[in-house]
Amino acid sequence: MALFKKRKNIIILLIVLISIALIIILLNLNKSNVENGLREKIINEKVISDNSRDQTQDLEQEQIIKKTILAESKIESFSKENVTLTKSKSQEENLGDLALDKKIENNKVSKQKTLKEIKLNKQNQNLRLSNPTDTVSLLHDGLRKSHKENFKNYNLIKNLVAQTYNVEKMISIIIGKKWNQIKVVKQKEIISVFNEYVIKNYIKRFKKIKQIDFENLSSKEVRKNYFLVKTKLKILEEDDVKIDYLLIKNNGEWKIFDVLLAGSVSEIATKKSEFNSFISNNNIEGLIQALKSKNLVLQK
Repeated sequence: MALFKKRKNIIILLIVLISIALIIILLNLNKSNVENGLREKIINEKVISDNSRDQTQDLEQEQIIKKTILAESKIESFSKENVTLTKSKSQEENLGDLALDKKIENNKVSKQKTLKEIKLNKQNQNLRLSNPTDTVSLLHDGLRKSHKENFKNYNLIKNLVAQTYNVEKMISIIIGKKWNQIKVVKQKEIISVFNEYVIKNYIKRFKKIKQIDFENLSSKEVRKNYFLVKTKLKILEEDDVKIDYLLIKNNGEWKIFDVLLAGSVSEIATKKSEFNSFISNNNIEGLIQALKSKNLVLQK
């Protein structure tokens, strides 16, 4: 009888222990399901948030691109309305070309050989710049090389900007319709000063970065003869920076005429706002002097 009672107690104890174990297992399963549910909810919310942010950035970028291209189109339209001014500029350029041709013809054989070499290099460059992504890659390759040399070779960056940028297009859009009212001599002066500003800005921005690299992400045609190339700047131990380039095709070459930092901050729009006080008052001389002062500061 005592043995039976003892066995009965053991069975009851086992049942209790099994019940407790089952309860613990069920509680853990429930907890795991809740955690998984919360994790999935957080992930879904993040995906939705990221997609929404990307869509917003894309819309902002499209609006900026449309504004930039529209501004460029207005300048072209205004230029056609001022036929007399355009013809005058063309005649001056033609006279300059004729004088240059005459000078070349009078040069010695050695100089003619040098000219042929220059033309050949130009043709090779044109072949490479026949694709918008090639232009951007050329810029990035040059920046990598200059960065390794700590930007000591100013002429390297100068040539790089000349090969990849349409600086005249940039400054003409920044100034707007009033660009065609500026005398040719002053146009050339402001192009030269702004070109120097672009070069020194590159040196100033990239010189303080320890290590850089670039990655081309995608490219698309936004309008005939206009292309958008999306890239990112990869900085050691820092977050990547989105840098998108807006390019225009002219004489078979693709050249950069606007840069969108972080995918939406237009360089042209920024400079247009920065120079507005000079532009609105037709103070082109003041703008030239302001750019010269900036260049002196950037040089330090």
